[in-house]
Amino acid sequence: MHVLALRAAERWRDAILLALVFMLIFSFIWGWQGSFPGATAVFGAALIGLLFAGNANFSGSLRESGIRLDTASHAATLLAPLVASIIALTMLAGYLLDSLDFPTLKNAWISLFEAFAFGLAQQYVLLAFFYRGLERLMANNALAVVATALVFAIFHLPNPFLTSVTLVAGLLSVAVYRRAPNLWINGLAHGLISYHLYHALPLWITGALRVGPGYLG
Repeated sequence: MHVLALRAAERWRDAILLALVFMLIFSFIWGWQGSFPGATAVFGAALIGLLFAGNANFSGSLRESGIRLDTASHAATLLAPLVASIIALTMLAGYLLDSLDFPTLKNAWISLFEAFAFGLAQQYVLLAFFYRGLERLMANNALAVVATALVFAIFHLPNPFLTSVTLVAGLLSVAVYRRAPNLWINGLAHGLISYHLYHALPLWITGALRVGPGYLG
């Protein structure tokens, strides 16, 4: 009886943590982003605190969450063909639409590093927090995969292009992560794809990769 009560308490704790992070990110995107000086710092501090609690609860350690090197080659083997295909199709579309607009080589390194850092952060939230948390909470692993991808897509509303792309990307990211948990490679893949989508495709398709009120203008 005590064990059942403990498991129920753990499930409630997991659900509350997941809900808090979801509401924090969603409310920041749609409500209080830029509403007062230091809003981004407050958001960042609150998010890091909740993610730290989630990591201790869901993963146990940064290594278990995917901050590791031993699974890098396997993850890269799985992701490389997907990333290469997506980038090739994106470049072809950009060429046909005459919308290729890449920065100079000097500025490209800065943009790529920023894309990787942002991609790594997003993949941590998506995989190490939401997927691992939903996997613990739900008895059905397939349902946890779909729920994770839906959460990722919801954060990119109302941009129809990004919402569609992130729904598919979320499913693929989780599928790879389940077989080879490595956030470095997932973050790199995310950054490379985002970089090429932004610079190769026209704004009328990508909406400049903006979400929330920023997309609505």
